[in-house]
Formats: sequence, C-alpha cells, structure tokens
Amino acid sequence: MDLGEAFPDKYKDIDLDGDGTTDSISRVVGHTGDGCIYSFEFGNGISFVSSPYTMLPNEGELISFYDFDNDNVDEILITHITDSTGGPLAWNCELYTWTGSGWESQWAVDEHNNAILAGVDDTLSGEGSIYYVRDVEFTEDGTMYLIDYGQQNGAELTLELETIQIKFFGKDLYMEDRLDADKRDELTKRIWPFGI
Repeated sequence: MDLGEAFPDKYKDIDLDGDGTTDSISRVVGHTGDGCIYSFEFGNGISFVSSPYTMLPNEGELISFYDFDNDNVDEILITHITDSTGGPLAWNCELYTWTGSGWESQWAVDEHNNAILAGVDDTLSGEGSIYYVRDVEFTEDGTMYLIDYGQQNGAELTLELETIQIKFFGKDLYMEDRLDADKRDELTKRIWPFGI
C-alpha cells in the first residue's frame, strides 16, 4: 500500500498552525532511503521537509500534533516505527516547534536511542481508538494522530498507544504504575524509546 504523493483528501485542507489559512502535508516522492520523509507546507508560505530516518526496516510513521508549550500552535512530532520480536519500536522521533518566524526541529529520540526531550510522557499518555491507515483520530485530550503505513508492506493498522504499552508490561503492572503519580515518570522512562 502506497499513499503516493499526498495524504487523503480529508487531510489536505486543514489549518495546522492556527493562522486561518490552509496547510498541507505530502509524502516526498522519489526519496530513496528507508522510511518516508514528508513536506509540510503552510498557508503563510513557510514550508519544511522532515529529516530522513536511519533505522531498518521502516514500518511506518506516526505523526502527532499537540500544543505542548501552550502557544496556540501545535507542535509536530514524527515518530518512526519499526517492528521487532519484542514488539513495535520507536526510533528517530523528531519534534517540530513553531518559533514565531519558522519551524525548528529537535530530536525526541536520537539515532542512538537516547530520549532527549523532556515531557515526552505527554505524548505517551495519549489515549484513543484504533488508528487505521489513512485515518486521523483525536484523543480526549486533543492530541491528533495521522498514521502513514504507506511503504514496505507496513501493517494495516496500529494499536492505540496504551494498548502497545500494555503489551510491553502487562495490564496489571501498567495500570498500577500509571495510576500512581510517583511511578508515572519511571513508567515513561521504561517505555520510551523502546515502544510507543
């Protein structure tokens, strides 16, 4: 399954940065490396292309949007996903933040599997329905996810984040730690970057 140049029609004409103009995301066609890279084009004329990914094999990308810094512009987090015998793995997670004049990127998880972004637990704690290919879902806290499994015969759906987390730790242990505020940070460290 290959989404080709652009995402579904329902995702083309939206306002990502809150300025009232139409923005769009498209797959960069012709990229020869493993994994997909994406072009983000905003109605104000600003655009950027995401960085290539380094881990093999590529199974897909999870693109999520959330206003982490409360500036009324959603940050864009691109999480590269691959699969292993232990389950889904998160690699090369890149966060794009609006600076007022352009988009600045920083790695949330770098190529050496180091989590380097404070507050990634905000993303990991998201809850929602199953996210199907070519689908956009909103979680109760307003986080939006777009899954692109368009290359290398990637899976047709990915489980919600919490289900994947439970897969790693077992439901009883996971829920016990999640409900305990003192254990939540430790739970995040155990999950990230080894699974989302």
